[in-house]
Amino acid sequence: MTLCLRAFPAVVALLVGCSDQQSSPLESSTTISVAPTTVTSTTLLEPTTSVVVIDPTSTSTSIVTEVSAVIDGTTTAASSTVPAETSHPEWLRPDLDYLYPIPASVNSGYQGTHSGYPATDVFASCGAPIVAPVHGVIHDLRRSDPWDPASDDPYARGGKFISILGDDSVRYYLAHFEAIEQQLQIGSRVVPGQKLGEVGTTGRSSACHLHFAISPLCPNDEWWVRRGVIWPYSYFDAWRSGQQLSPVSELETWSAANPNRCNEP
Repeated sequence: MTLCLRAFPAVVALLVGCSDQQSSPLESSTTISVAPTTVTSTTLLEPTTSVVVIDPTSTSTSIVTEVSAVIDGTTTAASSTVPAETSHPEWLRPDLDYLYPIPASVNSGYQGTHSGYPATDVFASCGAPIVAPVHGVIHDLRRSDPWDPASDDPYARGGKFISILGDDSVRYYLAHFEAIEQQLQIGSRVVPGQKLGEVGTTGRSSACHLHFAISPLCPNDEWWVRRGVIWPYSYFDAWRSGQQLSPVSELETWSAANPNRCNEP
């Protein structure tokens, strides 16, 4: 049984089973303090872990740097154009390269660990908005929830999801949506802060959260790379403090060390 930490206004609650992978044994316990409440939780994999609860009053600024990405052999320049149709234009940050995927005005939290493989689960209230973290193109999306606990197909564990191929050539996978914005489709361009959908608990999940993963794009339709290969939480920390830290270098290093990554789990 997997335990995850959920944080939103005035509540820090332990919730059961929220990752889209096989669960692993519990290894240790630690006390996590989130003022004004202190709770004791059971952590996974690492004996020491921390939780980050986002302050909805904080803001960040940065300088945008245009980058390019090769998408199906075609070079596409990053765009700062604000989408013609979008809800909550106040969330849009086309001036940034990277943005935390929950608006600053919404309470959310995440841990510096994940069971089984590198990814970050972001906890927020059911129905909380999810926004694009980068400039990029929607590479894949799924509006239905095909997960069946009887078969537990790993490909279906993410439920409703969006996969973005960033203009930095990095794949960003966001899963367990309750709903995805109707105007979005494969090939749609997005900018940081553009609403993608709402936090949910579709797929292999029993608590509302956003599964966020960083990976290289594979030519085949796989799930074992897409689910995450490097830790996102350190990038969240940077993006929240106004630093435009890019995962490109770390991902290139990982890819070089795993040349057969797309062939099999």
